[in-house]
Amino acid sequence: MRGHGPAHRPYPYPAQAQSIADLPARLGLFRVYFMQPRQFSAALLAGTLSFSALANEATVTMACQSIAVFSASADDSIGSTYLAAFTADFNDQSEIASINNEWFAYSGTSNYATLLQLEDTFFEVGFTAFLEVDIPLPGDSNLNFITDFFEVDRAIDAQTAGSADFGDGPQPVSAVWSRAAGKNTGQVRLSLATPSALGDELVFEHTFEIFQYSGKFTYTAASALGGDVSGNLDLTRVGGEGKLVGGFPLILTDARSLERRPTQWTGSDQVNYEILGTHEVEEVELFLDRIATRPWYAGSFFFLDGMPGTPFQDEFDLWDIFISDPNDGDGDGIPDLTDPPTIIPSEPPSLVLSASQGSLQFTISGTAGTVVNLEQRPALSTGNWTVLQAVTLAGASETVVLNSPSENSFYQVTIP
Repeated sequence: MRGHGPAHRPYPYPAQAQSIADLPARLGLFRVYFMQPRQFSAALLAGTLSFSALANEATVTMACQSIAVFSASADDSIGSTYLAAFTADFNDQSEIASINNEWFAYSGTSNYATLLQLEDTFFEVGFTAFLEVDIPLPGDSNLNFITDFFEVDRAIDAQTAGSADFGDGPQPVSAVWSRAAGKNTGQVRLSLATPSALGDELVFEHTFEIFQYSGKFTYTAASALGGDVSGNLDLTRVGGEGKLVGGFPLILTDARSLERRPTQWTGSDQVNYEILGTHEVEEVELFLDRIATRPWYAGSFFFLDGMPGTPFQDEFDLWDIFISDPNDGDGDGIPDLTDPPTIIPSEPPSLVLSASQGSLQFTISGTAGTVVNLEQRPALSTGNWTVLQAVTLAGASETVVLNSPSENSFYQVTIP
């Protein structure tokens, strides 16, 4: 089988340094200066704390990349009746283990494949062919990262082409598709040459089915990068009966990416579906990524078994998901799903510096979860502060070690 300039003030140096003038002799040519974090108004503090406690709601749509195409029969010109069935449950020698009706994505978003089993009921002869057929609407016109063909609200009325190979080379196939908007089932008429020496063309009228769900994702945002996003999905099948509900635990890896934990969903028929996490498919890491400048997230994921009631496991298992998150508590243009609430420190962070053998060790203390910038400039009253490193305090303190500069330097920590 992806700024407001903070207020600042001098800060006491380590106990052995009694003044700025005394520091160079003790720390070579390096000076330390501490910038006190900005002061927050009571109104902002209250708003931030209130925001962080709320659960947000986003909208979700997802669709299976596979199509179910069901068996049908057709007569050839000499009156023989053929039964046609499809499956993805076959081995490298095209030996069929079970019939599961699946057409799977074979090349890009347009080309689909399956193994076709034909049975001549008159002569009691069977044939198998590797079938490839293009689908209509293979694009993504509304940019929601779900192929248009799998969106139930779109009507389909089109003809595509393909091929069937019974072992002596590919032969042309015609497919005429029709599906009304709002329906998750439609008809596909397949026309292909009969594989027997007698007869000519076979025309099958198959029913096909697509699988799309939509609904809501109720979540509590992570408290910091690397933290957990806890939430639940409540999805309804589009165009038909069906529900999927369950947890959707995520890990916020950075401002644009979420890692999925393995989870379990329950269908309306009380069947449980195992959902594989980001790292559970070997050499295929499927993340949930934010679309740049949009409040949207898209990705793909695998069910362990998309239809647990059948003998075959690796079926109807690859799905695309799209999340639209309108929540933006701090108004910075980044949805809350990947924008942890600002942590208001209970006290300003402090900075202690020590030097040893060509390196500087900065010990930054403060409230766990606070993000601070360690900054440097060459003079106390002139020049621009340069951010050397952003640090998230995992505990009461964090230590940063940097190479000693070659000239006088001042250092500070700020809350960005």
